[in-house]
Amino acid sequence: MERSDLLAIADQTPTPCYVIHEGVLRKNLDILKEVQDRTHCKIFLALKGFAAFCTFPLLRNVLHGTCASSLYEARLGREEFGGEVHVYSPAYSEQDMAGLLPLVDHIIFNNFQQWRRYRKEVNLCKRRVGVGIRINPEHSEGDVALYDPCVEASRLGSTIKVFEGESLDGIFGVALPYVMRAQRRCT
Repeated sequence: MERSDLLAIADQTPTPCYVIHEGVLRKNLDILKEVQDRTHCKIFLALKGFAAFCTFPLLRNVLHGTCASSLYEARLGREEFGGEVHVYSPAYSEQDMAGLLPLVDHIIFNNFQQWRRYRKEVNLCKRRVGVGIRINPEHSEGDVALYDPCVEASRLGSTIKVFEGESLDGIFGVALPYVMRAQRRCT
């Protein structure tokens, strides 16, 4: 498609709106499928970053499910996307937990205190819910402390010191935060 064609479409499109290039989306999905096939990993759609549910029929053909950070994102993932639903939040209320447990396949707790608080509800849930603990690796890669989950004194995740003496009974895995390093411009 030529630039002039895109400009003509833009002139005729009501605003505000989102424009999604299906060809580029399909190309990216081909890359994700290749990564999954080669590594035998599962890739999930992070709903906080991209929740355009009109694309879900295309995305669900490649991706294994969704990652959510709230009850409403988890509902969107379960009801509109299908597949596995994973959830992580720095904090959960009792109401959150009551709404999330019937929807999710995996839940990540920020710390052992949360796990102890909600362990009974998880174990009584009619569906099997896998449990993980978020780790704070105490290694910062980010250049902006405000957005870095691993800065000193961060409350996001449990440090290795916190793991000492804790029982891992009932916990199937750990989650590491993804810290995107700011790209530096080469001159």
